[in-house]
Amino acid sequence: MSSPPADRFEFWVRFICGFVFFGAATVLIGIRFSDSAGLIPTLFSCLAITLAMSFYVARIGDDGWRNILSQLRWW
Repeated sequence: MSSPPADRFEFWVRFICGFVFFGAATVLIGIRFSDSAGLIPTLFSCLAITLAMSFYVARIGDDGWRNILSQLRWW
C-alpha cells in the first residue's frame, strides 16, 4: 500500500528515521563484535549497514519497514 516518496522532504524524513533506528541497532550489535573484529572495521561496518538500510527504507517506504521487521521476527 505504500508508495515511493513523492518529494524530497518525505525522502529525507524517511532516511533520518531509518538512520536513527538502524544506527542505534548496528551500534548495539557492533559493540559485541568490536573486541574480536577491531574498532575501525566495526565502525565502518556499522556505518555502511546503517547507510544502506536507511536508503532502502527511504526509497521503498512502509513496505521496506514491514519486510525488514518480518525478517527480524523469526521467533
